Amino acid sequence: DRDVTGVQTCALPISLHRISFNTPNSDGPILRDLSMTISTNESVLIVGPSSAGKSSLFRIIRGLWPILPYTGGSIQQHFRSSTCLLSDPQFVYYSPQKSYLTAGSLRDQIIWPLRSEECSPRFKSCGDEEEARWMRENLAKLELTHVLERVGIGNDLNTEVPRSVYESLSPGEVQRLCALRVLYHQPLFAFLDEATSALPTRMESVIYEECRRLKVAMVSVGHRATLKRYHDKLLVLDGAGGWELRHLSSHDLEESD
Repeated sequence: DRDVTGVQTCALPISLHRISFNTPNSDGPILRDLSMTISTNESVLIVGPSSAGKSSLFRIIRGLWPILPYTGGSIQQHFRSSTCLLSDPQFVYYSPQKSYLTAGSLRDQIIWPLRSEECSPRFKSCGDEEEARWMRENLAKLELTHVLERVGIGNDLNTEVPRSVYESLSPGEVQRLCALRVLYHQPLFAFLDEATSALPTRMESVIYEECRRLKVAMVSVGHRATLKRYHDKLLVLDGAGGWELRHLSSHDLEESD
């Protein structure tokens, strides 16, 4: 088990108890009585038809949308304390379908939502050079080195980059850059909403295998069968409020090949 800022992670699940919710445009609940535990030692893949509530569930967990008040449902983040917050990217990182690209340098882009003067706790004792070396190595791993060449900054990750350059990135480049954020922060939980949909399966494998190596518990929304091989459980939403949660079997994994 990982130890983050002195917090033992084996006992730090996110527990959902009888969660029901609707969207602003729905007449009734799009998901009813969902109960599950998301642990730091396993990953969950969420699938289902369009408008079944997959992305909405992420918003509920993040606290952006309310649970229906009359259902008695609750969400408990057991890792929550004065030093371990739901909004801290060291503990939970959300990668939405439409990722936000900030203004600033390429380093600012990678460390988002941290400010320029901040850095991930694992680099605080190493110095700027070690962080820069890690960034260059992982830009290469995710095949983003050409972005450095495109913006004409060489290896200087702190040079201000015009927003127009970021706006010119392809959907696949944006997804790889946002995946680099997850690897940089190395959170306990990464909520990934169609995070690799614009990428070939080869690059998808690079990203998910690296998350597994770093012991990041992933909760993913996606439609590709290949995603099953990187997860332990499957949450199926039927689009009518129903759901099924089960462990992925060897047969499921064979189908993903």
